[in-house]
Amino acid sequence: MIRLSAAAVFVLTGLALPARATEWMDCGDAEKTVSMRMLLGAMDVIAVNTIEIEAAGKTWSTGGANGAIRITTGQAFETADQIWVDVTDENVGQVVAKLRLFKASDDTEGLENSYAAAGTLSLPGLGVWAISCSGP
Repeated sequence: MIRLSAAAVFVLTGLALPARATEWMDCGDAEKTVSMRMLLGAMDVIAVNTIEIEAAGKTWSTGGANGAIRITTGQAFETADQIWVDVTDENVGQVVAKLRLFKASDDTEGLENSYAAAGTLSLPGLGVWAISCSGP
């Protein structure tokens, strides 16, 4: 009976917590030759859920769907004005991509252009691109 009560309290507490949303950040270069998408969790720290990269006729994904080369998040770091994400192969043996962004925001009410993020995406052995991002 005590175990059942404890389980019920645990379930009800979980239901009472607010839902955390996730949003996509889409990055790419002006010529549309490279793109990187990240599904980010809404948390106090950066939480990268999914990554998809396309460049040089290749596709990488943390899910590995549709024949994409499987990758994983090596590390992710965010401050008030920067985002750094390193992506590795699925065995965490080599770096596949390095994303380095600077971001700025202005929360003035009614302001149309209130967020910007831009920087570089490096894919070792394939190249480095200047990119801009939209979202989250």
